[in-house]
Amino acid sequence: MRRKPRKLPNHLARRYSTAKVQKFPSPKGDWWVRVRVLDDDRQRAKNLAVETTTPRARVFLVRLD
Repeated sequence: MRRKPRKLPNHLARRYSTAKVQKFPSPKGDWWVRVRVLDDDRQRAKNLAVETTTPRARVFLVRLD
């Protein structure tokens, strides 16, 4: 089961080909995945957050200023 979460960034990049997907370390020592939608479309970002589920993590929307 540990290998599966590592595939999440690649899966998201294929599924949302117009989005920018980045994997980076978290302060706790594991990692986070950021998905930035094309043109910072807020409604598309909300839809993506609702559509995406993972068994070991939470999905949330963050506004970047």
